[in-house]
Amino acid sequence: MTKRSKLKLYAVVVLVGGLLLGSGIWLNGGDSLDYVSTSPKYEKYRLEIYAAKRYQALLNRGMVDPGYVLLYDNTQNKLLQRSDIVDLTGNAEVRWSLDQLGEVSVGMDVRWQLAPE
Repeated sequence: MTKRSKLKLYAVVVLVGGLLLGSGIWLNGGDSLDYVSTSPKYEKYRLEIYAAKRYQALLNRGMVDPGYVLLYDNTQNKLLQRSDIVDLTGNAEVRWSLDQLGEVSVGMDVRWQLAPE
């Protein structure tokens, strides 16, 4: 193998590797915080609604606005729950029903039981 052909092979390997690495980084991006809601009264709990990462959006192509919800205990800053990927288009209304039902829900797809405040 000549020096010139080795150089061409090296350039192709570097180019393909760079494209693969760049694609992986791009697909892993896109995760962004859309909305934060704290529970009424004592603000014991916190909901964070995120837009899905690009690769998650590709895997859930039937969804217009894929995203997920994180539930935290605000007093300890501890993650309590993480939802599956759900379609948040017109489906992201947060309802805190801690006094009556002891639950919080986001749209029709995310619902968790919690201790009353």
